[in-house]
Amino acid sequence: MQAIRRTGARTALAACLILLFAAAQAHAGPVPSIASFAVLEDPTGAPTLREVVSGAGPVGFREAQRPYHHAANGRPCWLKITLAFPPETRGDAWTLDLNWNYLSGLECHFPSSPAHDVARGGYRLHVNSAIPLPPPDGESLTAYVRLTEYHGMTLDPVVVSREAADRGAEARRWLLGMLFGLLLAMFVYNLFLFASLRDACYGWYVAHVLFVTGYYSIVNGFDFLLFPQDGPEALRSNHTLFCLIFALMIFSIGMFTRTFLLLDKGRNALNLLVSGQLGLCVAFVGVLFAVGEKQASALAPVLALATSAVVVVAGAVRAAQGFKPAGIFLMGWSVYVACGVLHSLVWSGTVQPTPATLYAPEFGSAVEVLVMSLALAYRVKILEQTKEQAERESRRLAGENALLASILENSRLGIGLVRGGELARANNALRVMAGQEEGDGGIALEGLPGLAELLGGPERGGLLEREGVVGVGGDWRNLRALGKVVDPASPESGAVWVVEDVTERKKLEQLKENIERIVHHDLRSPLSSIYTLQQAVGYYGPLNDKQRQYCRMIGETAARGLDQLNAALAMYKVESGAYPVDIRAVNLAESLDRAIRELEGVASGQEAAVELLFGQGARPEALYVLGDGFLLHVVLVNLLRNALEARGREEKVTVAVSAGAQARLDISNPGEVPGDIRERFFGKFVTSGKKGGTGLGAYSARIMARAMGGDVELDCSRPGRTTVTVLLDRAEQPEAYARAS
Repeated sequence: MQAIRRTGARTALAACLILLFAAAQAHAGPVPSIASFAVLEDPTGAPTLREVVSGAGPVGFREAQRPYHHAANGRPCWLKITLAFPPETRGDAWTLDLNWNYLSGLECHFPSSPAHDVARGGYRLHVNSAIPLPPPDGESLTAYVRLTEYHGMTLDPVVVSREAADRGAEARRWLLGMLFGLLLAMFVYNLFLFASLRDACYGWYVAHVLFVTGYYSIVNGFDFLLFPQDGPEALRSNHTLFCLIFALMIFSIGMFTRTFLLLDKGRNALNLLVSGQLGLCVAFVGVLFAVGEKQASALAPVLALATSAVVVVAGAVRAAQGFKPAGIFLMGWSVYVACGVLHSLVWSGTVQPTPATLYAPEFGSAVEVLVMSLALAYRVKILEQTKEQAERESRRLAGENALLASILENSRLGIGLVRGGELARANNALRVMAGQEEGDGGIALEGLPGLAELLGGPERGGLLEREGVVGVGGDWRNLRALGKVVDPASPESGAVWVVEDVTERKKLEQLKENIERIVHHDLRSPLSSIYTLQQAVGYYGPLNDKQRQYCRMIGETAARGLDQLNAALAMYKVESGAYPVDIRAVNLAESLDRAIRELEGVASGQEAAVELLFGQGARPEALYVLGDGFLLHVVLVNLLRNALEARGREEKVTVAVSAGAQARLDISNPGEVPGDIRERFFGKFVTSGKKGGTGLGAYSARIMARAMGGDVELDCSRPGRTTVTVLLDRAEQPEAYARAS
């Protein structure tokens, strides 16, 4: 990190030097001026120097504005520059700086001083455009300049002192030295990190730094180290190498972007976008070797623009997605793109060429390389934190999975995966149920009586519930299974089954049924006998008043006990679907009256404890409903008993009867149902706060009402009151109905 800080300081110093270099062009006193700036118009071809100087033939110069932009056309460009020297400037040494070093050749002829003619380059991609001026012969000096460009140029000549030109050259050497020093430092430092981390992103960063170094070496005239000889072949090779390094630099940018932003993890829009940019690089190289370097050079700006857009979009999207290193990546790349755009505007003639604008790409690359190195370090930190977090989460999930596996393995329920006709995975309980306690492999369902039928399928994605008998070691067990396909779109993935051994439960249920039948039968006979005997005692009399009262009480008690036994037996049969519901036309008013009279004891002697209200159209003598007389009586008695027991001692229960498409009874009493049982009010054995309550009254009332085609509902919307509504189908006439239950 210290090396990175030092290189950052050098980059800042380089920026300051650029400004100093620009300021050094100024001269404290008067300077020679450019009196005339003319450009040769020669549609016929390259003229000779004699033709240019003499103006013979079709050669002709025209005055041009500065800065002058010369588009790339493959032809040399001739300039005629006339300099005016004030008297006080004629004794100094001056330099004509064209401010454009991106040339392959420069020749300058002074008609008044041929000994000072200049000839440079001819087969390079960088030529020093500062031309030393000879002493003027009088008040002016004319220079004929022939320039050979390779991709257009923008000229804005200035006259500076020889000392200022030397200082500018020295500043340029320092700037380039620091640029290449920074590139070398970043290359070595990140190459070491790449060798240590084996991260592909570092590898592409190192490659990018290498290609950037090669690119600026050629652009700034260091290509003579590779091609020391001159000649057309050297120029062609130099230009081809320049285009190839440019393509590799752009390609490395794309690959670095892909790996840095983690776009290579699956197919996505950003990955496809970067892949398109990489494809353009490959196509560019194909054009370079198939057609030539000139045609490839014409496509270079398009490739650079597309790469800039792709990288900026990818960085912005990843930053918006929350990938933190993308913000630093986007910042560094944006500086480079901004400097590249500024330099491109200079090439197009839009922006004036100055040292700051001409060397903007070098400055942008220095910032980009430095910031990307910092972004890489931050990325590694973020990825390490993410990896540690993922490892912690993995350990947590492993612990939870181990706990879950232990719970499943020791569950009393059998749990397994059926796939391909065999029990691929099974816990201990399921292996015991299948009679295969030994072995860890799959269990073939074939040959296991009843198991293949029980666990075969399901073929679709819904839940499937089955029950069957499976033979295990000569013993037959009742099993209940619930299964579901793992992946509905791929049934071959298998199905997960949860299996319960209900053998003992079945035995207990059967035992309970037998006991209930025995109890009901054994109690009904004595109660019936008691009821009959009390009648016989009265018949054979004579009895006094006290004896007659006791006989009546014995008879009522026996009758009540018989009714309760019959009601309990009816509820059991309705639950099991065995009750023969006898649907007839039943007078609702008479049923209500009989139920109220039966509950006089619950009313505690209070007169009119139940208030009957018949609405319009609900005449008591004509209101018949479809129902079973006994079941309807049990429904009304149970609901009225609940209402009477829930009210206060002096409060009334209201029964409102109305007749519409259905007969409706609203049984309302003071008091509220506790909130914790409202949702399950009609559940079996649900009770709250009632001494001796069984929780069967509301439950039996609803199942019996539904057995008759009606329903029972609860309404707790009125504060301080509870209303239970009974709905039954109406009968149009009192004749008996025979309707299937």
